[in-house]
Amino acid sequence: MGAAHAQIYFSDDFEGGTLTANNAWTTQVVADPDVTGEDWELGTVGGNYARISNYTGGANHVLNSWFISPSIDLSAGTAIYMNFNMTKRYAGDDIVVHISNDYDGSSAPSSATWTDITSLFTLDTDINSWSFVPSGDGDISTYVSGTSTYIAFEYIGGASDGSTWEVDDVQIQEGATTIPTLTIYDIQYTLADPADSPEDGNVVTTSGVVTSVSGGDSGDGYFIQDADGSWNGIVVVDGTNTPAVGDSVEITGTVEENFDFTRIAGVSSFTNHGASTWQPTAATVSSNDAATLEEYEGVLVTIMATECTNDNAGFGLWETNDGSGAVNVDDDCFDNSGVLGNWYDLTGVISYSFSEYKINPRTGADQVIVEYATIVDNAIEFEVYPNPASDLVTITAQAEAQINVYAMTGALVISTNNETKIDVSALEAGIYTVVVTENGVSASQRLVIQ
Repeated sequence: MGAAHAQIYFSDDFEGGTLTANNAWTTQVVADPDVTGEDWELGTVGGNYARISNYTGGANHVLNSWFISPSIDLSAGTAIYMNFNMTKRYAGDDIVVHISNDYDGSSAPSSATWTDITSLFTLDTDINSWSFVPSGDGDISTYVSGTSTYIAFEYIGGASDGSTWEVDDVQIQEGATTIPTLTIYDIQYTLADPADSPEDGNVVTTSGVVTSVSGGDSGDGYFIQDADGSWNGIVVVDGTNTPAVGDSVEITGTVEENFDFTRIAGVSSFTNHGASTWQPTAATVSSNDAATLEEYEGVLVTIMATECTNDNAGFGLWETNDGSGAVNVDDDCFDNSGVLGNWYDLTGVISYSFSEYKINPRTGADQVIVEYATIVDNAIEFEVYPNPASDLVTITAQAEAQINVYAMTGALVISTNNETKIDVSALEAGIYTVVVTENGVSASQRLVIQ
């Protein structure tokens, strides 16, 4: 769990390949009247863990099964704490955590004295998410005696309902867990291949400014960033707290790799400090960098002058390319679409799903049209100067050319012909598109007004 403590008495992450590879856990089925054969098993999606469900054959079944640790000698401990990670999915009873000092290691649980210690831990309540959450530290010191202590997780499922429970990273240690406070860079930066976070599986505290609210593709929650540029952004999966873009937040949660997408889930502590005086500046990157570089995962970026080369890439995606390579544009944070052949300045956060990086615009202001599909035939060559400008602009077009100036909204703000100098002093500061038409052929250039 990324903890700092004096001594670990027992630890199991179930990465050995079976439930008994690291430590000799046993299962005891107390009730299975339908003889479904359901029991604790090794789960392997996104890592190994202990898993159980009473749902099989399209229905729930009565099931009571215990998952029991091997004997643990805790006699030398003075301040003994236990913690684990877990996830609960679907409606049903919670797991029950037990401790015993007189179990023999093989008989039915009823043969021993067990104490229910579930109240020492915080169990998962979000039955719609597969994200693991930390139990927090439970002080089991007063429940330990002798040299042989057992821990058990009891599963209860009924004929009409039953949850799926997954348990991982069971640990018993001397002293309470000390959770490190890290920058997002500390969490994200790595030179490893695959580029998993060095804090994967650890509970950490971090903080940042909310750059975007995410949708279901990235996990309901929000993106945060604590500095400009690469490695400084991350997504937080959090279905409980709802900060606004621009808020400064501090969170405690578990770092996890969700199909190679680094994120923080299982948020156990959340503080919103309100609107921040500092706001991240989007990093200017190429479309190829946005599509290929791990360092921009979760980071706010801008891709300049990029063309929509595919307006329907499937699953709500469209494709854009600034000439360096294509990247998909997603609608996870904002419902958007591209027009084939239009050119955009795009801003958004970078997410990762289905083995692809994607840029996610957050509002309409993040998708600025800089050239239109109907006017990108650059058979005409002309110059616009000075650029940027503030009062008069000279355009080196033919005398009979039609000259139109468009705002980024598409609104026509100036229209003239037979003029080579245009007064732009009445225009607001911003980016405009100058369209020159000669003999029915059009071309365009950007004009910046200061």
